[in-house]
Amino acid sequence: MKDYIIRKANIDDKCAIARIYVNSWKFAYKGIVPQGYLDSLSVEKYMERLKDQTELDEFLLVLNGDVIGLAKIIDCRDKDLCSGAEIQTIYFLPDFIGRGYGNLLLKWMIEYAGSIGYKNIVVWVLTENKRARKAYERVGFQKDKVKLVTIGGKELRETRYSLCL
Repeated sequence: MKDYIIRKANIDDKCAIARIYVNSWKFAYKGIVPQGYLDSLSVEKYMERLKDQTELDEFLLVLNGDVIGLAKIIDCRDKDLCSGAEIQTIYFLPDFIGRGYGNLLLKWMIEYAGSIGYKNIVVWVLTENKRARKAYERVGFQKDKVKLVTIGGKELRETRYSLCL
């Protein structure tokens, strides 16, 4: 894992961000989220969502000059946690999944959250996404809550994982 940096996204990264979101969803959620929903995702549609944004909140993992992954951290939306951060997204281009880059970015996000004063961090994961669940468990996250969400007309279970910082 050489020649990588993690940096805040800028306005020129919109296309790379759209590519990562769309391609990672199509890869990671195949067989979980309805295929019709995944087929409806496109870089062009995602770019349309980003067109009016003047600031981007994602952190990017850049390898040899190419953006291959991203993550976004926000204040935890769950009312039962105070002083908490939430990893809202962490996605990679499919060619880079399973090669250790997700673990690298995840550990960086945990350290970053602690460095800016958060006391704990959570992430919500589709329960059927076993690869992602194992990744969070490997770095110490613990399951603590389950809820139902609807994506593409299908009701899915989502598991919350938390970690004290």
